[in-house]
Amino acid sequence: MKPHVLEFISPGLKITKVRGSMMVSSGQVDQLVPLDDVFSALVLSDDLQISTNVIASLIERNVPIIFCDSKYNPLASLLRYDGHYLTQERQAAQINLSQIQKGRFWQRIVRQKILNQKTLLDVLGISGASLSKYFEEVEAHDKTGREAIAAKIYWRQLFGSEFRRDFSQSDVNKLLNYGYAVVRSAVARSVTSSGLNPTIGIHHNNKQNPFCLVDDLLEPFRPIVDNFCFHHQTELSLPAEIKRGLAALLAHEVQFQGENKPLSSAIQDYVHSFVNSVMCEDYRMFDVDVDLKFYD
Repeated sequence: MKPHVLEFISPGLKITKVRGSMMVSSGQVDQLVPLDDVFSALVLSDDLQISTNVIASLIERNVPIIFCDSKYNPLASLLRYDGHYLTQERQAAQINLSQIQKGRFWQRIVRQKILNQKTLLDVLGISGASLSKYFEEVEAHDKTGREAIAAKIYWRQLFGSEFRRDFSQSDVNKLLNYGYAVVRSAVARSVTSSGLNPTIGIHHNNKQNPFCLVDDLLEPFRPIVDNFCFHHQTELSLPAEIKRGLAALLAHEVQFQGENKPLSSAIQDYVHSFVNSVMCEDYRMFDVDVDLKFYD
């Protein structure tokens, strides 16, 4: 089954539970959606009614419900509290990670992110050679800020010298925000179902961010969204087909641990690798080598 990302954007929607499905009513059309088919839900309307039965049923299925602003930036999320029977043990190991281990985890993540950015530029026929230097120079905790320096070069080469990654802008940033929210929901689902605490990051530590760990682990997967947005950067109004395309990225075939699999499955295996390395206190066990199989 392909992962289904629901988007509630129209004002006046009423969402109730009918047996094993949710009934989405707009006043003119009623639609039944099986609860077991939902991978994640994005809420963008500030004027809808959703029953507690629907919310509870989605949470029981470990479906993240993410509330976004008008620019598609995530504002808040509802996630299952007891995601795994080993939650206490795993979160204790997560809390007790040493700064040395955290620094090495972050080094591996940043290196893979820069490598994926370089690969995307190369696939698009834009030389990514300038990023190789920064990939090689990433230190533990990325103390010298290679990620930020590489990002400035990457964005300029991908979208032009005038582009700035600004969450509040309504240009291609709007597409990026939406795509990242979709992939972020997949990472959040895998993190919580594995028993980890999404608020306890290895690098991100914003007190107002309940998804610090999710945002840490998300980084190597961002270029798959960047690629889609590069090919659709003129669609700034985010029509329905573009949103469907971004949601469909979760079914995009990638390669991880020697196997071809949907992105959503690769993310789950990637998070599982992180869990194992945390439990063993050995960052070298963390497998970040994912081939996103970009298309040109």
